[in-house]
Amino acid sequence: MNTQKHLLTALTFFACAIGGIAQQQAPITSPASSAATIPKEYVSTDGRFKVLFPAKPNEIHETIDSPMGKVPFHMLICPFTSTVSYHVFYMDYPIDLEQAGLVKKALDSARQGSLSRIAKEDPHIVEESDISIDGHAGRFLRIELKGDAVARMRYFVVGNRVYVVGLGSPKQNPKVVEPANDYETIATRFMDSFKITPPLETDMAAIWQEFSSTEGKFKVQFPGTPHQSSAPAESLGLVHVAQYQSAGLYSAMYIDYKETPKDLVATIELLDSLRLGELDQLVKQGITPILLSETTIFLNGHPGRVLVLEFSNRIYRRKMLVVKNRIYIITATAPKDDATTRNKYETLSVRFLNSFSFIA
Repeated sequence: MNTQKHLLTALTFFACAIGGIAQQQAPITSPASSAATIPKEYVSTDGRFKVLFPAKPNEIHETIDSPMGKVPFHMLICPFTSTVSYHVFYMDYPIDLEQAGLVKKALDSARQGSLSRIAKEDPHIVEESDISIDGHAGRFLRIELKGDAVARMRYFVVGNRVYVVGLGSPKQNPKVVEPANDYETIATRFMDSFKITPPLETDMAAIWQEFSSTEGKFKVQFPGTPHQSSAPAESLGLVHVAQYQSAGLYSAMYIDYKETPKDLVATIELLDSLRLGELDQLVKQGITPILLSETTIFLNGHPGRVLVLEFSNRIYRRKMLVVKNRIYIITATAPKDDATTRNKYETLSVRFLNSFSFIA
């Protein structure tokens, strides 16, 4: 087996292994070789990062199944030179992996899961250390594989997102090589160039993408690719959710009840019960919300309610709409604006809620 095959196998499996969440990997195609050596800055709005690639990368965007639902998986592979390959992967999960106690578990699980998946390549960790980027925890691994292959990996946990930045090369440098272009220097230069773009800045500059649900009969705009899942919620029935986390948590869900409210009065009572239930759940979690506003609305003749709450220095905006026996719940939760952000978080939240509409 050749060096490039070992490298690509190792890097891809690293990207797919976070706590056993991802069950299958995205298909891989080998990029064409390139002799480009002058680094060029690549900026990914959806990925919220920038990095120096020696040439324009090939992009693969897939959705992989996991126990948490469908997980967006994004892979950028720079066209191979004769010996070196450059990769950036990122995946979004429906939970905040930076919650207390989860970061180290995610990094440890990634390490163990990755090694087990490439066991046939006879991997050996020759260097491992804890690292960070902009205050977010990460891990560096240098792994030697069967044959003349070595993979250098930096991966980071940022909110609900996992980034993997990697470079593969032969173990030994050519006999004649400039000191500034040995494989170790090339790898460090590439991985050091990886920078995370602040989510608020990214969402403000992003070209928002329309997400539509044929079954849900609605469409809404997200600043990135949303995660989709369906799960039962006690006596409420099956809940279908599409959500994306960046500067704020943007979520659109719908639930089909067993009964249809018989008239407008019954519909208003249902909205009241939803609001009371929401507040009750927050109180049970030890959160004391402040109700900033509550407004009755109609969208295409369908009644609804908009709630604006404040808790834990965050603003929670929720739009609820009733269409026959179906309840739509559109939510944007973001930090409270201050003198530095002015009204940017509010602008993004309102933009998301206002982008929601029904599909005939």
